Amino acid sequence: MWGIACGDNSGSSYFNFGWGDPTFYFSPDSARGIGQSAAATADGLIPFADPFASHGFYDPCDKWNRFSHAMGQVAQASLTSAAGLGAVRAANGFFMPGTLYHFTSAEGAAGIAATGGIEAGSGLYGTGVYLSGFNSASNERDARQDHAPTALNNYAKL
Repeated sequence: MWGIACGDNSGSSYFNFGWGDPTFYFSPDSARGIGQSAAATADGLIPFADPFASHGFYDPCDKWNRFSHAMGQVAQASLTSAAGLGAVRAANGFFMPGTLYHFTSAEGAAGIAATGGIEAGSGLYGTGVYLSGFNSASNERDARQDHAPTALNNYAKL
């Protein structure tokens, strides 16, 4: 049996939606509790102050209000992280050069042109594909071995 009841604070007078004893009971006190927890959650979302607590909207010592405040802080941290990641992604698209260069031999450049991509392999600094926004040899090794820059225009921006 289940039911959702709405009634007075004492539970002596209520209206039950459903059959049997009410599983959930909503009274004016429970509505106040929900409002207080919502205010505590909002205070947790606000990073610099607790205006609802300081104006007496809820009891900050109540265990459920402390829990709601903590969950607001978790939500605030999550939203801040998501906004930060969005800003990094936007900045990456703005600052990333339109063309990247890979320094390789003439044979390597021909392979890139033939396949349309670069196979990851072991390089000077480990496995991977090394790209640069500069189109001239930046170190003595590439200049000495006559490595030429190969332009890559169709690469994935993160």
